[in-house]
Amino acid sequence: MHSKVKKYSSALPQHSHQSFINNSVRTALPNTHPNLVHLRDGEVVLYKRPNSKVWQARFKLYDRQWHSVSTRHYNLDYAMRVAGEIYDEARFRERLGLTHTRRKFEQVARACITELET
Repeated sequence: MHSKVKKYSSALPQHSHQSFINNSVRTALPNTHPNLVHLRDGEVVLYKRPNSKVWQARFKLYDRQWHSVSTRHYNLDYAMRVAGEIYDEARFRERLGLTHTRRKFEQVARACITELET
């Protein structure tokens, strides 16, 4: 296992300010594309859209649907940290029976009306 981590860690740039990032998380899966990074054993995927400098994250929850969010970060290290936090919050909210994202008032109002009608 450690030989795989070392093999892939040399392909990625190392930064002095990444003390908060566990290198084994970053290098858990091989980097097949320069704008695609797998985290958390492939549960979270960071990617860049064409013509965008900001990192996007996608992940699957219990509903087995892909959920995409913007990390709003240009720096990969910060984007990785934010993607992990967003994923953790989405899973936590899912366990509580809440929506995985914060919704606009109109969406909440519709859900409330639907629940009141049943």
